[in-house]
Amino acid sequence: MPSLYQAHLKHARHYARVTYQAEELYKAGDAQTLAGLALFDAERLQIDSSWLWIRQQATTPEIDTLLLAFADATAYVGELRYDARRERIPQLEALLVAARRVSRWVSCAAHPRPSRGSIYQREDGHWCGSVDLGYSTGKRRRKVIYGRTRKEVADKLKVLYRDQAIGANLATPQQTVKAFLEYWLEHTVKRKNRVRTYDRYKADVDNYLIPALGKIQLSKLAPDHVQELLNALYDRGLAYRTICNVRAALRAALTQAVRKRYLTWNVAKLVDIPGEVTFIAQPLTEEQVRLFLTIIQGHRLEALYHIALGLGLRKGEILGLRWEDVDLDRAVICITGALQRQNGRLERSATKTEASVRVLALPPNQVVSLRWHQARQHTERTAAPRWQTSGMVFTSTIGTPLAPETLSQHFKATLNAAGLPIIRFHDLRHTCATLMLKRGVAARLIQEVLGHSQITTTMNTYTHVLEEVQREAVTVLDALFTTPKSAIFRHKSRHTGGM
Repeated sequence: MPSLYQAHLKHARHYARVTYQAEELYKAGDAQTLAGLALFDAERLQIDSSWLWIRQQATTPEIDTLLLAFADATAYVGELRYDARRERIPQLEALLVAARRVSRWVSCAAHPRPSRGSIYQREDGHWCGSVDLGYSTGKRRRKVIYGRTRKEVADKLKVLYRDQAIGANLATPQQTVKAFLEYWLEHTVKRKNRVRTYDRYKADVDNYLIPALGKIQLSKLAPDHVQELLNALYDRGLAYRTICNVRAALRAALTQAVRKRYLTWNVAKLVDIPGEVTFIAQPLTEEQVRLFLTIIQGHRLEALYHIALGLGLRKGEILGLRWEDVDLDRAVICITGALQRQNGRLERSATKTEASVRVLALPPNQVVSLRWHQARQHTERTAAPRWQTSGMVFTSTIGTPLAPETLSQHFKATLNAAGLPIIRFHDLRHTCATLMLKRGVAARLIQEVLGHSQITTTMNTYTHVLEEVQREAVTVLDALFTTPKSAIFRHKSRHTGGM
């Protein structure tokens, strides 16, 4: 056997091993490695000019090893092809055929061409269309669609091509809206959001979304489906806020579906919410605030209401305050959590948003009020036979965390005693923001005090107050344009000669 043949055969077998590796990687769906293999053109048996750049960027052992193997084979490929044809060596010809076949597979995987699909008519008269989606987990995937006419199937294929062009994952398994929502609740919301957020989303999904949309295929969910659901909820007399929450839950779920490329767009963002805002915040006026503070003066929760009115904290943030979060010497307070009832138990959890974690300055009167409250709590702890140390600023008479229900009951009783309108405890937060706006405090500072994540939340919530402040501001300037009537009379007399 000629020595030239032996040398060629040695490197041909080496190339065959590399070819076999390429075939195995292609079947396994290793796209990253195949992208490097695609640079090798087995038809010409040459290395692409960008090989050096790929070689320098290679980060995985597979790409590194394969590219080096191709580089070793490059020195012999020209003679290999020539000798295989001249001497008609069957082994080398077979290796070349295998190399060309694998090269086509690799090139198609790294540079896929959009398949135009095929349309055919079945024996029952219906038309079918199929689109080749390539390989997934080693198996070839196709998407088949049906229609009554050829044009209907062709139109559906155009939609698939468009979705494929913008990055939609057409090879995802079919699933209903119900299956996806249940998966989203269990694997995303339950692990990412707070317990109360999970409970609220689950209630909206179970009570409204699944009964109306659960049987629809996720890929076929359209804006009309969602709009019909929202309109039906409005016709049933549900509150505007409830309808907004249902839409928000669906929008959050479909956002993840779009991110995973199960859908091309979020249909929940393309609908209109029927009805109009029926709830209007009821902040207290300055006179009502003074009357309320007079009624609670000397009460064990006086400092709590001072903080609610002076700093605008949420109920959960106030009840979740710990003494370690309060520095009376520096006159600052840190908002790091909130007390909420979760699964029937009072637990301190994270704040509503990241922006809700904040450090606020305490005004002098707030410092005095908290020092008085601290001294009073020490007296209660000494007098109580079984005091339970919780570390909370505001507690029950035995030291346990103060329940939100207990605070709401006391708040309403105080309003009744003062003869004030019955409002929510959260309206004290609106009262704080309203009073600051009327005193000319900038909206950006109010956003930081309230812990809003975006200034648009502050501006939209207190639009009516901003309009009132704006009117007062332009009214002050309007005084510059007011001319006394005596001056107007003298001006006219001078130009009319006293007539």
